[in-house]
Amino acid sequence: MLSKVEYGQKGIEFDNIPISSTCYYTVSLEKTFFTHRNVDQYFVKIYRTDTASNCHHENMGYIYFYLDPETRTSSYIGTYVKPEYRSLGLASLLTSYWIKICLDEGYDFLTTNKAQRKPYLLYILKKSFFEIDDTEKYDQSKHTIHICQAGGAQRFLLFKSDEIARIFQSGKIYRGDDYRIMLFEDLDASIVLDRGETVTSDQIQELLERSKGKVQLLDRVLLSNIYTLRDNNAAYDLSTRRIDAKDEIQYRSRR
Repeated sequence: MLSKVEYGQKGIEFDNIPISSTCYYTVSLEKTFFTHRNVDQYFVKIYRTDTASNCHHENMGYIYFYLDPETRTSSYIGTYVKPEYRSLGLASLLTSYWIKICLDEGYDFLTTNKAQRKPYLLYILKKSFFEIDDTEKYDQSKHTIHICQAGGAQRFLLFKSDEIARIFQSGKIYRGDDYRIMLFEDLDASIVLDRGETVTSDQIQELLERSKGKVQLLDRVLLSNIYTLRDNNAAYDLSTRRIDAKDEIQYRSRR
């Protein structure tokens, strides 16, 4: 599919999603003129057409990323969905398209652009059978983030130190997305960890257990590493299943 996409062209449509009798979405892969270190940038865009409202090929949102054919690596740059089309599940759908395109084209190494190291995106990659090569780095690195859940719904980020939490809070990723941050002191004020030592996963698990079931550890992510495909068949099956669940998208007419 990538070989059919040319610079400056309309791109190729590779999916069509019927929404109602008059409305449908089309999904298009496009190649931009922009390159980074001779690596091409691509878009997956979702367009909306509604014959009842004179809405013709309106861009609802997109995901864009780099594809490096030499290293077989794809780097996520960002996702944007127009405000009026948010909360429809389009961001998750776009992410699934990105993963599936990479799998189809043999890109086994996925990462995020330095300016867009989003913890929840890396969490999605791990759920899609991508993992860092050296998992011991989770305990060794001060940049490891633990993604937790409280009350069965609310997700938050647990940092190893106040310093790293403040750095993250000062960045545009935190300001642009709906992140909630929790520190160790928030879990149990009676437990004091030595900040001069690296906090281990066992210590974090102990803290979570002392929360009396209120907080659950979902996974760990490391912002500075490439995530490597571990199970091609399982990853392909999962990403395809997400794309096949397009019926979960709700039709929202324009006001």
